[in-house]
Amino acid sequence: MATTRYTFALGDAGLAGLDPLFTELQTPKFSGQRLFYLLPISSAGGALRGVYWGVEKTEYVHRLAPASDAVDLSRLQALGAEGYKLNSTARLLLEPGAGRVLFSKDTAANIKYEYADAGAFPMKDSDKPEFLASLNKMGSDGYCNVEVGIDTTGGTPQIRARVVREQPTTARCSFTLNPVAKTYEERVSQGNRLGADGKIFLTDIPTATTESLYVQDTAQKTVFKHHLTKLDLKGGAAIGLSDPEYQKAFVALLNEEGSKGAFPSNIGVEETRSNLVFTTAYDCTGLLCHY
Repeated sequence: MATTRYTFALGDAGLAGLDPLFTELQTPKFSGQRLFYLLPISSAGGALRGVYWGVEKTEYVHRLAPASDAVDLSRLQALGAEGYKLNSTARLLLEPGAGRVLFSKDTAANIKYEYADAGAFPMKDSDKPEFLASLNKMGSDGYCNVEVGIDTTGGTPQIRARVVREQPTTARCSFTLNPVAKTYEERVSQGNRLGADGKIFLTDIPTATTESLYVQDTAQKTVFKHHLTKLDLKGGAAIGLSDPEYQKAFVALLNEEGSKGAFPSNIGVEETRSNLVFTTAYDCTGLLCHY
């Protein structure tokens, strides 16, 4: 079964905002890559260091935009029509005022992104059946990913579900709600059980009964497999994450797993360790492959 290989690299610059990030992404060393993760340079906080990732035959270019472009449907549609998608990790680089966001585009692929509104995110358990029906209706037309948007047209901001599809696409997606996993081990076990049928985790839906939203592209015979790896943090999370030796081991692990087709789909930090869930997508194309 076919997989995709990934490479990762630790950035050089101290990132105190989006301008240093944008500059580093233009350098020859990181040109054509995307921002994947951020690590602290000092245990006292402040500047961060980027971790970048790339895929063979993929070349990314980037654009800075107002933060409102990340949630406004019309702006997402305009940027998606040019082939740009939001890089959500970059939003962790806080800026004063309204701030900005980073969009990235793969220039090696002639892919556009179409966004549509799938309704309000459910606030109550009783809202979920209608929400799920809306997603599945859109999914039958190839809308396979779900992002969070904000609608202010009615005067009161409302959290909305924005669904995304690639164009062109052959995808036909279905969505299901499943019991939420309470530990990393449970998430891996659940992911492997559902992943055997091509289902992949998207997000948790936090109502009175929190459930996990999974999606499956029924037009593919994809299989997703997951495993958990733990990295020790010396001196606690604040000190350990900024330790150069930890950062070197972190990136080395990403590259070791990436060479086998495994992508870090979930990273959680506890006081004494990092928990990394790696996901390998077999025979996968399209939006659902890099989780």
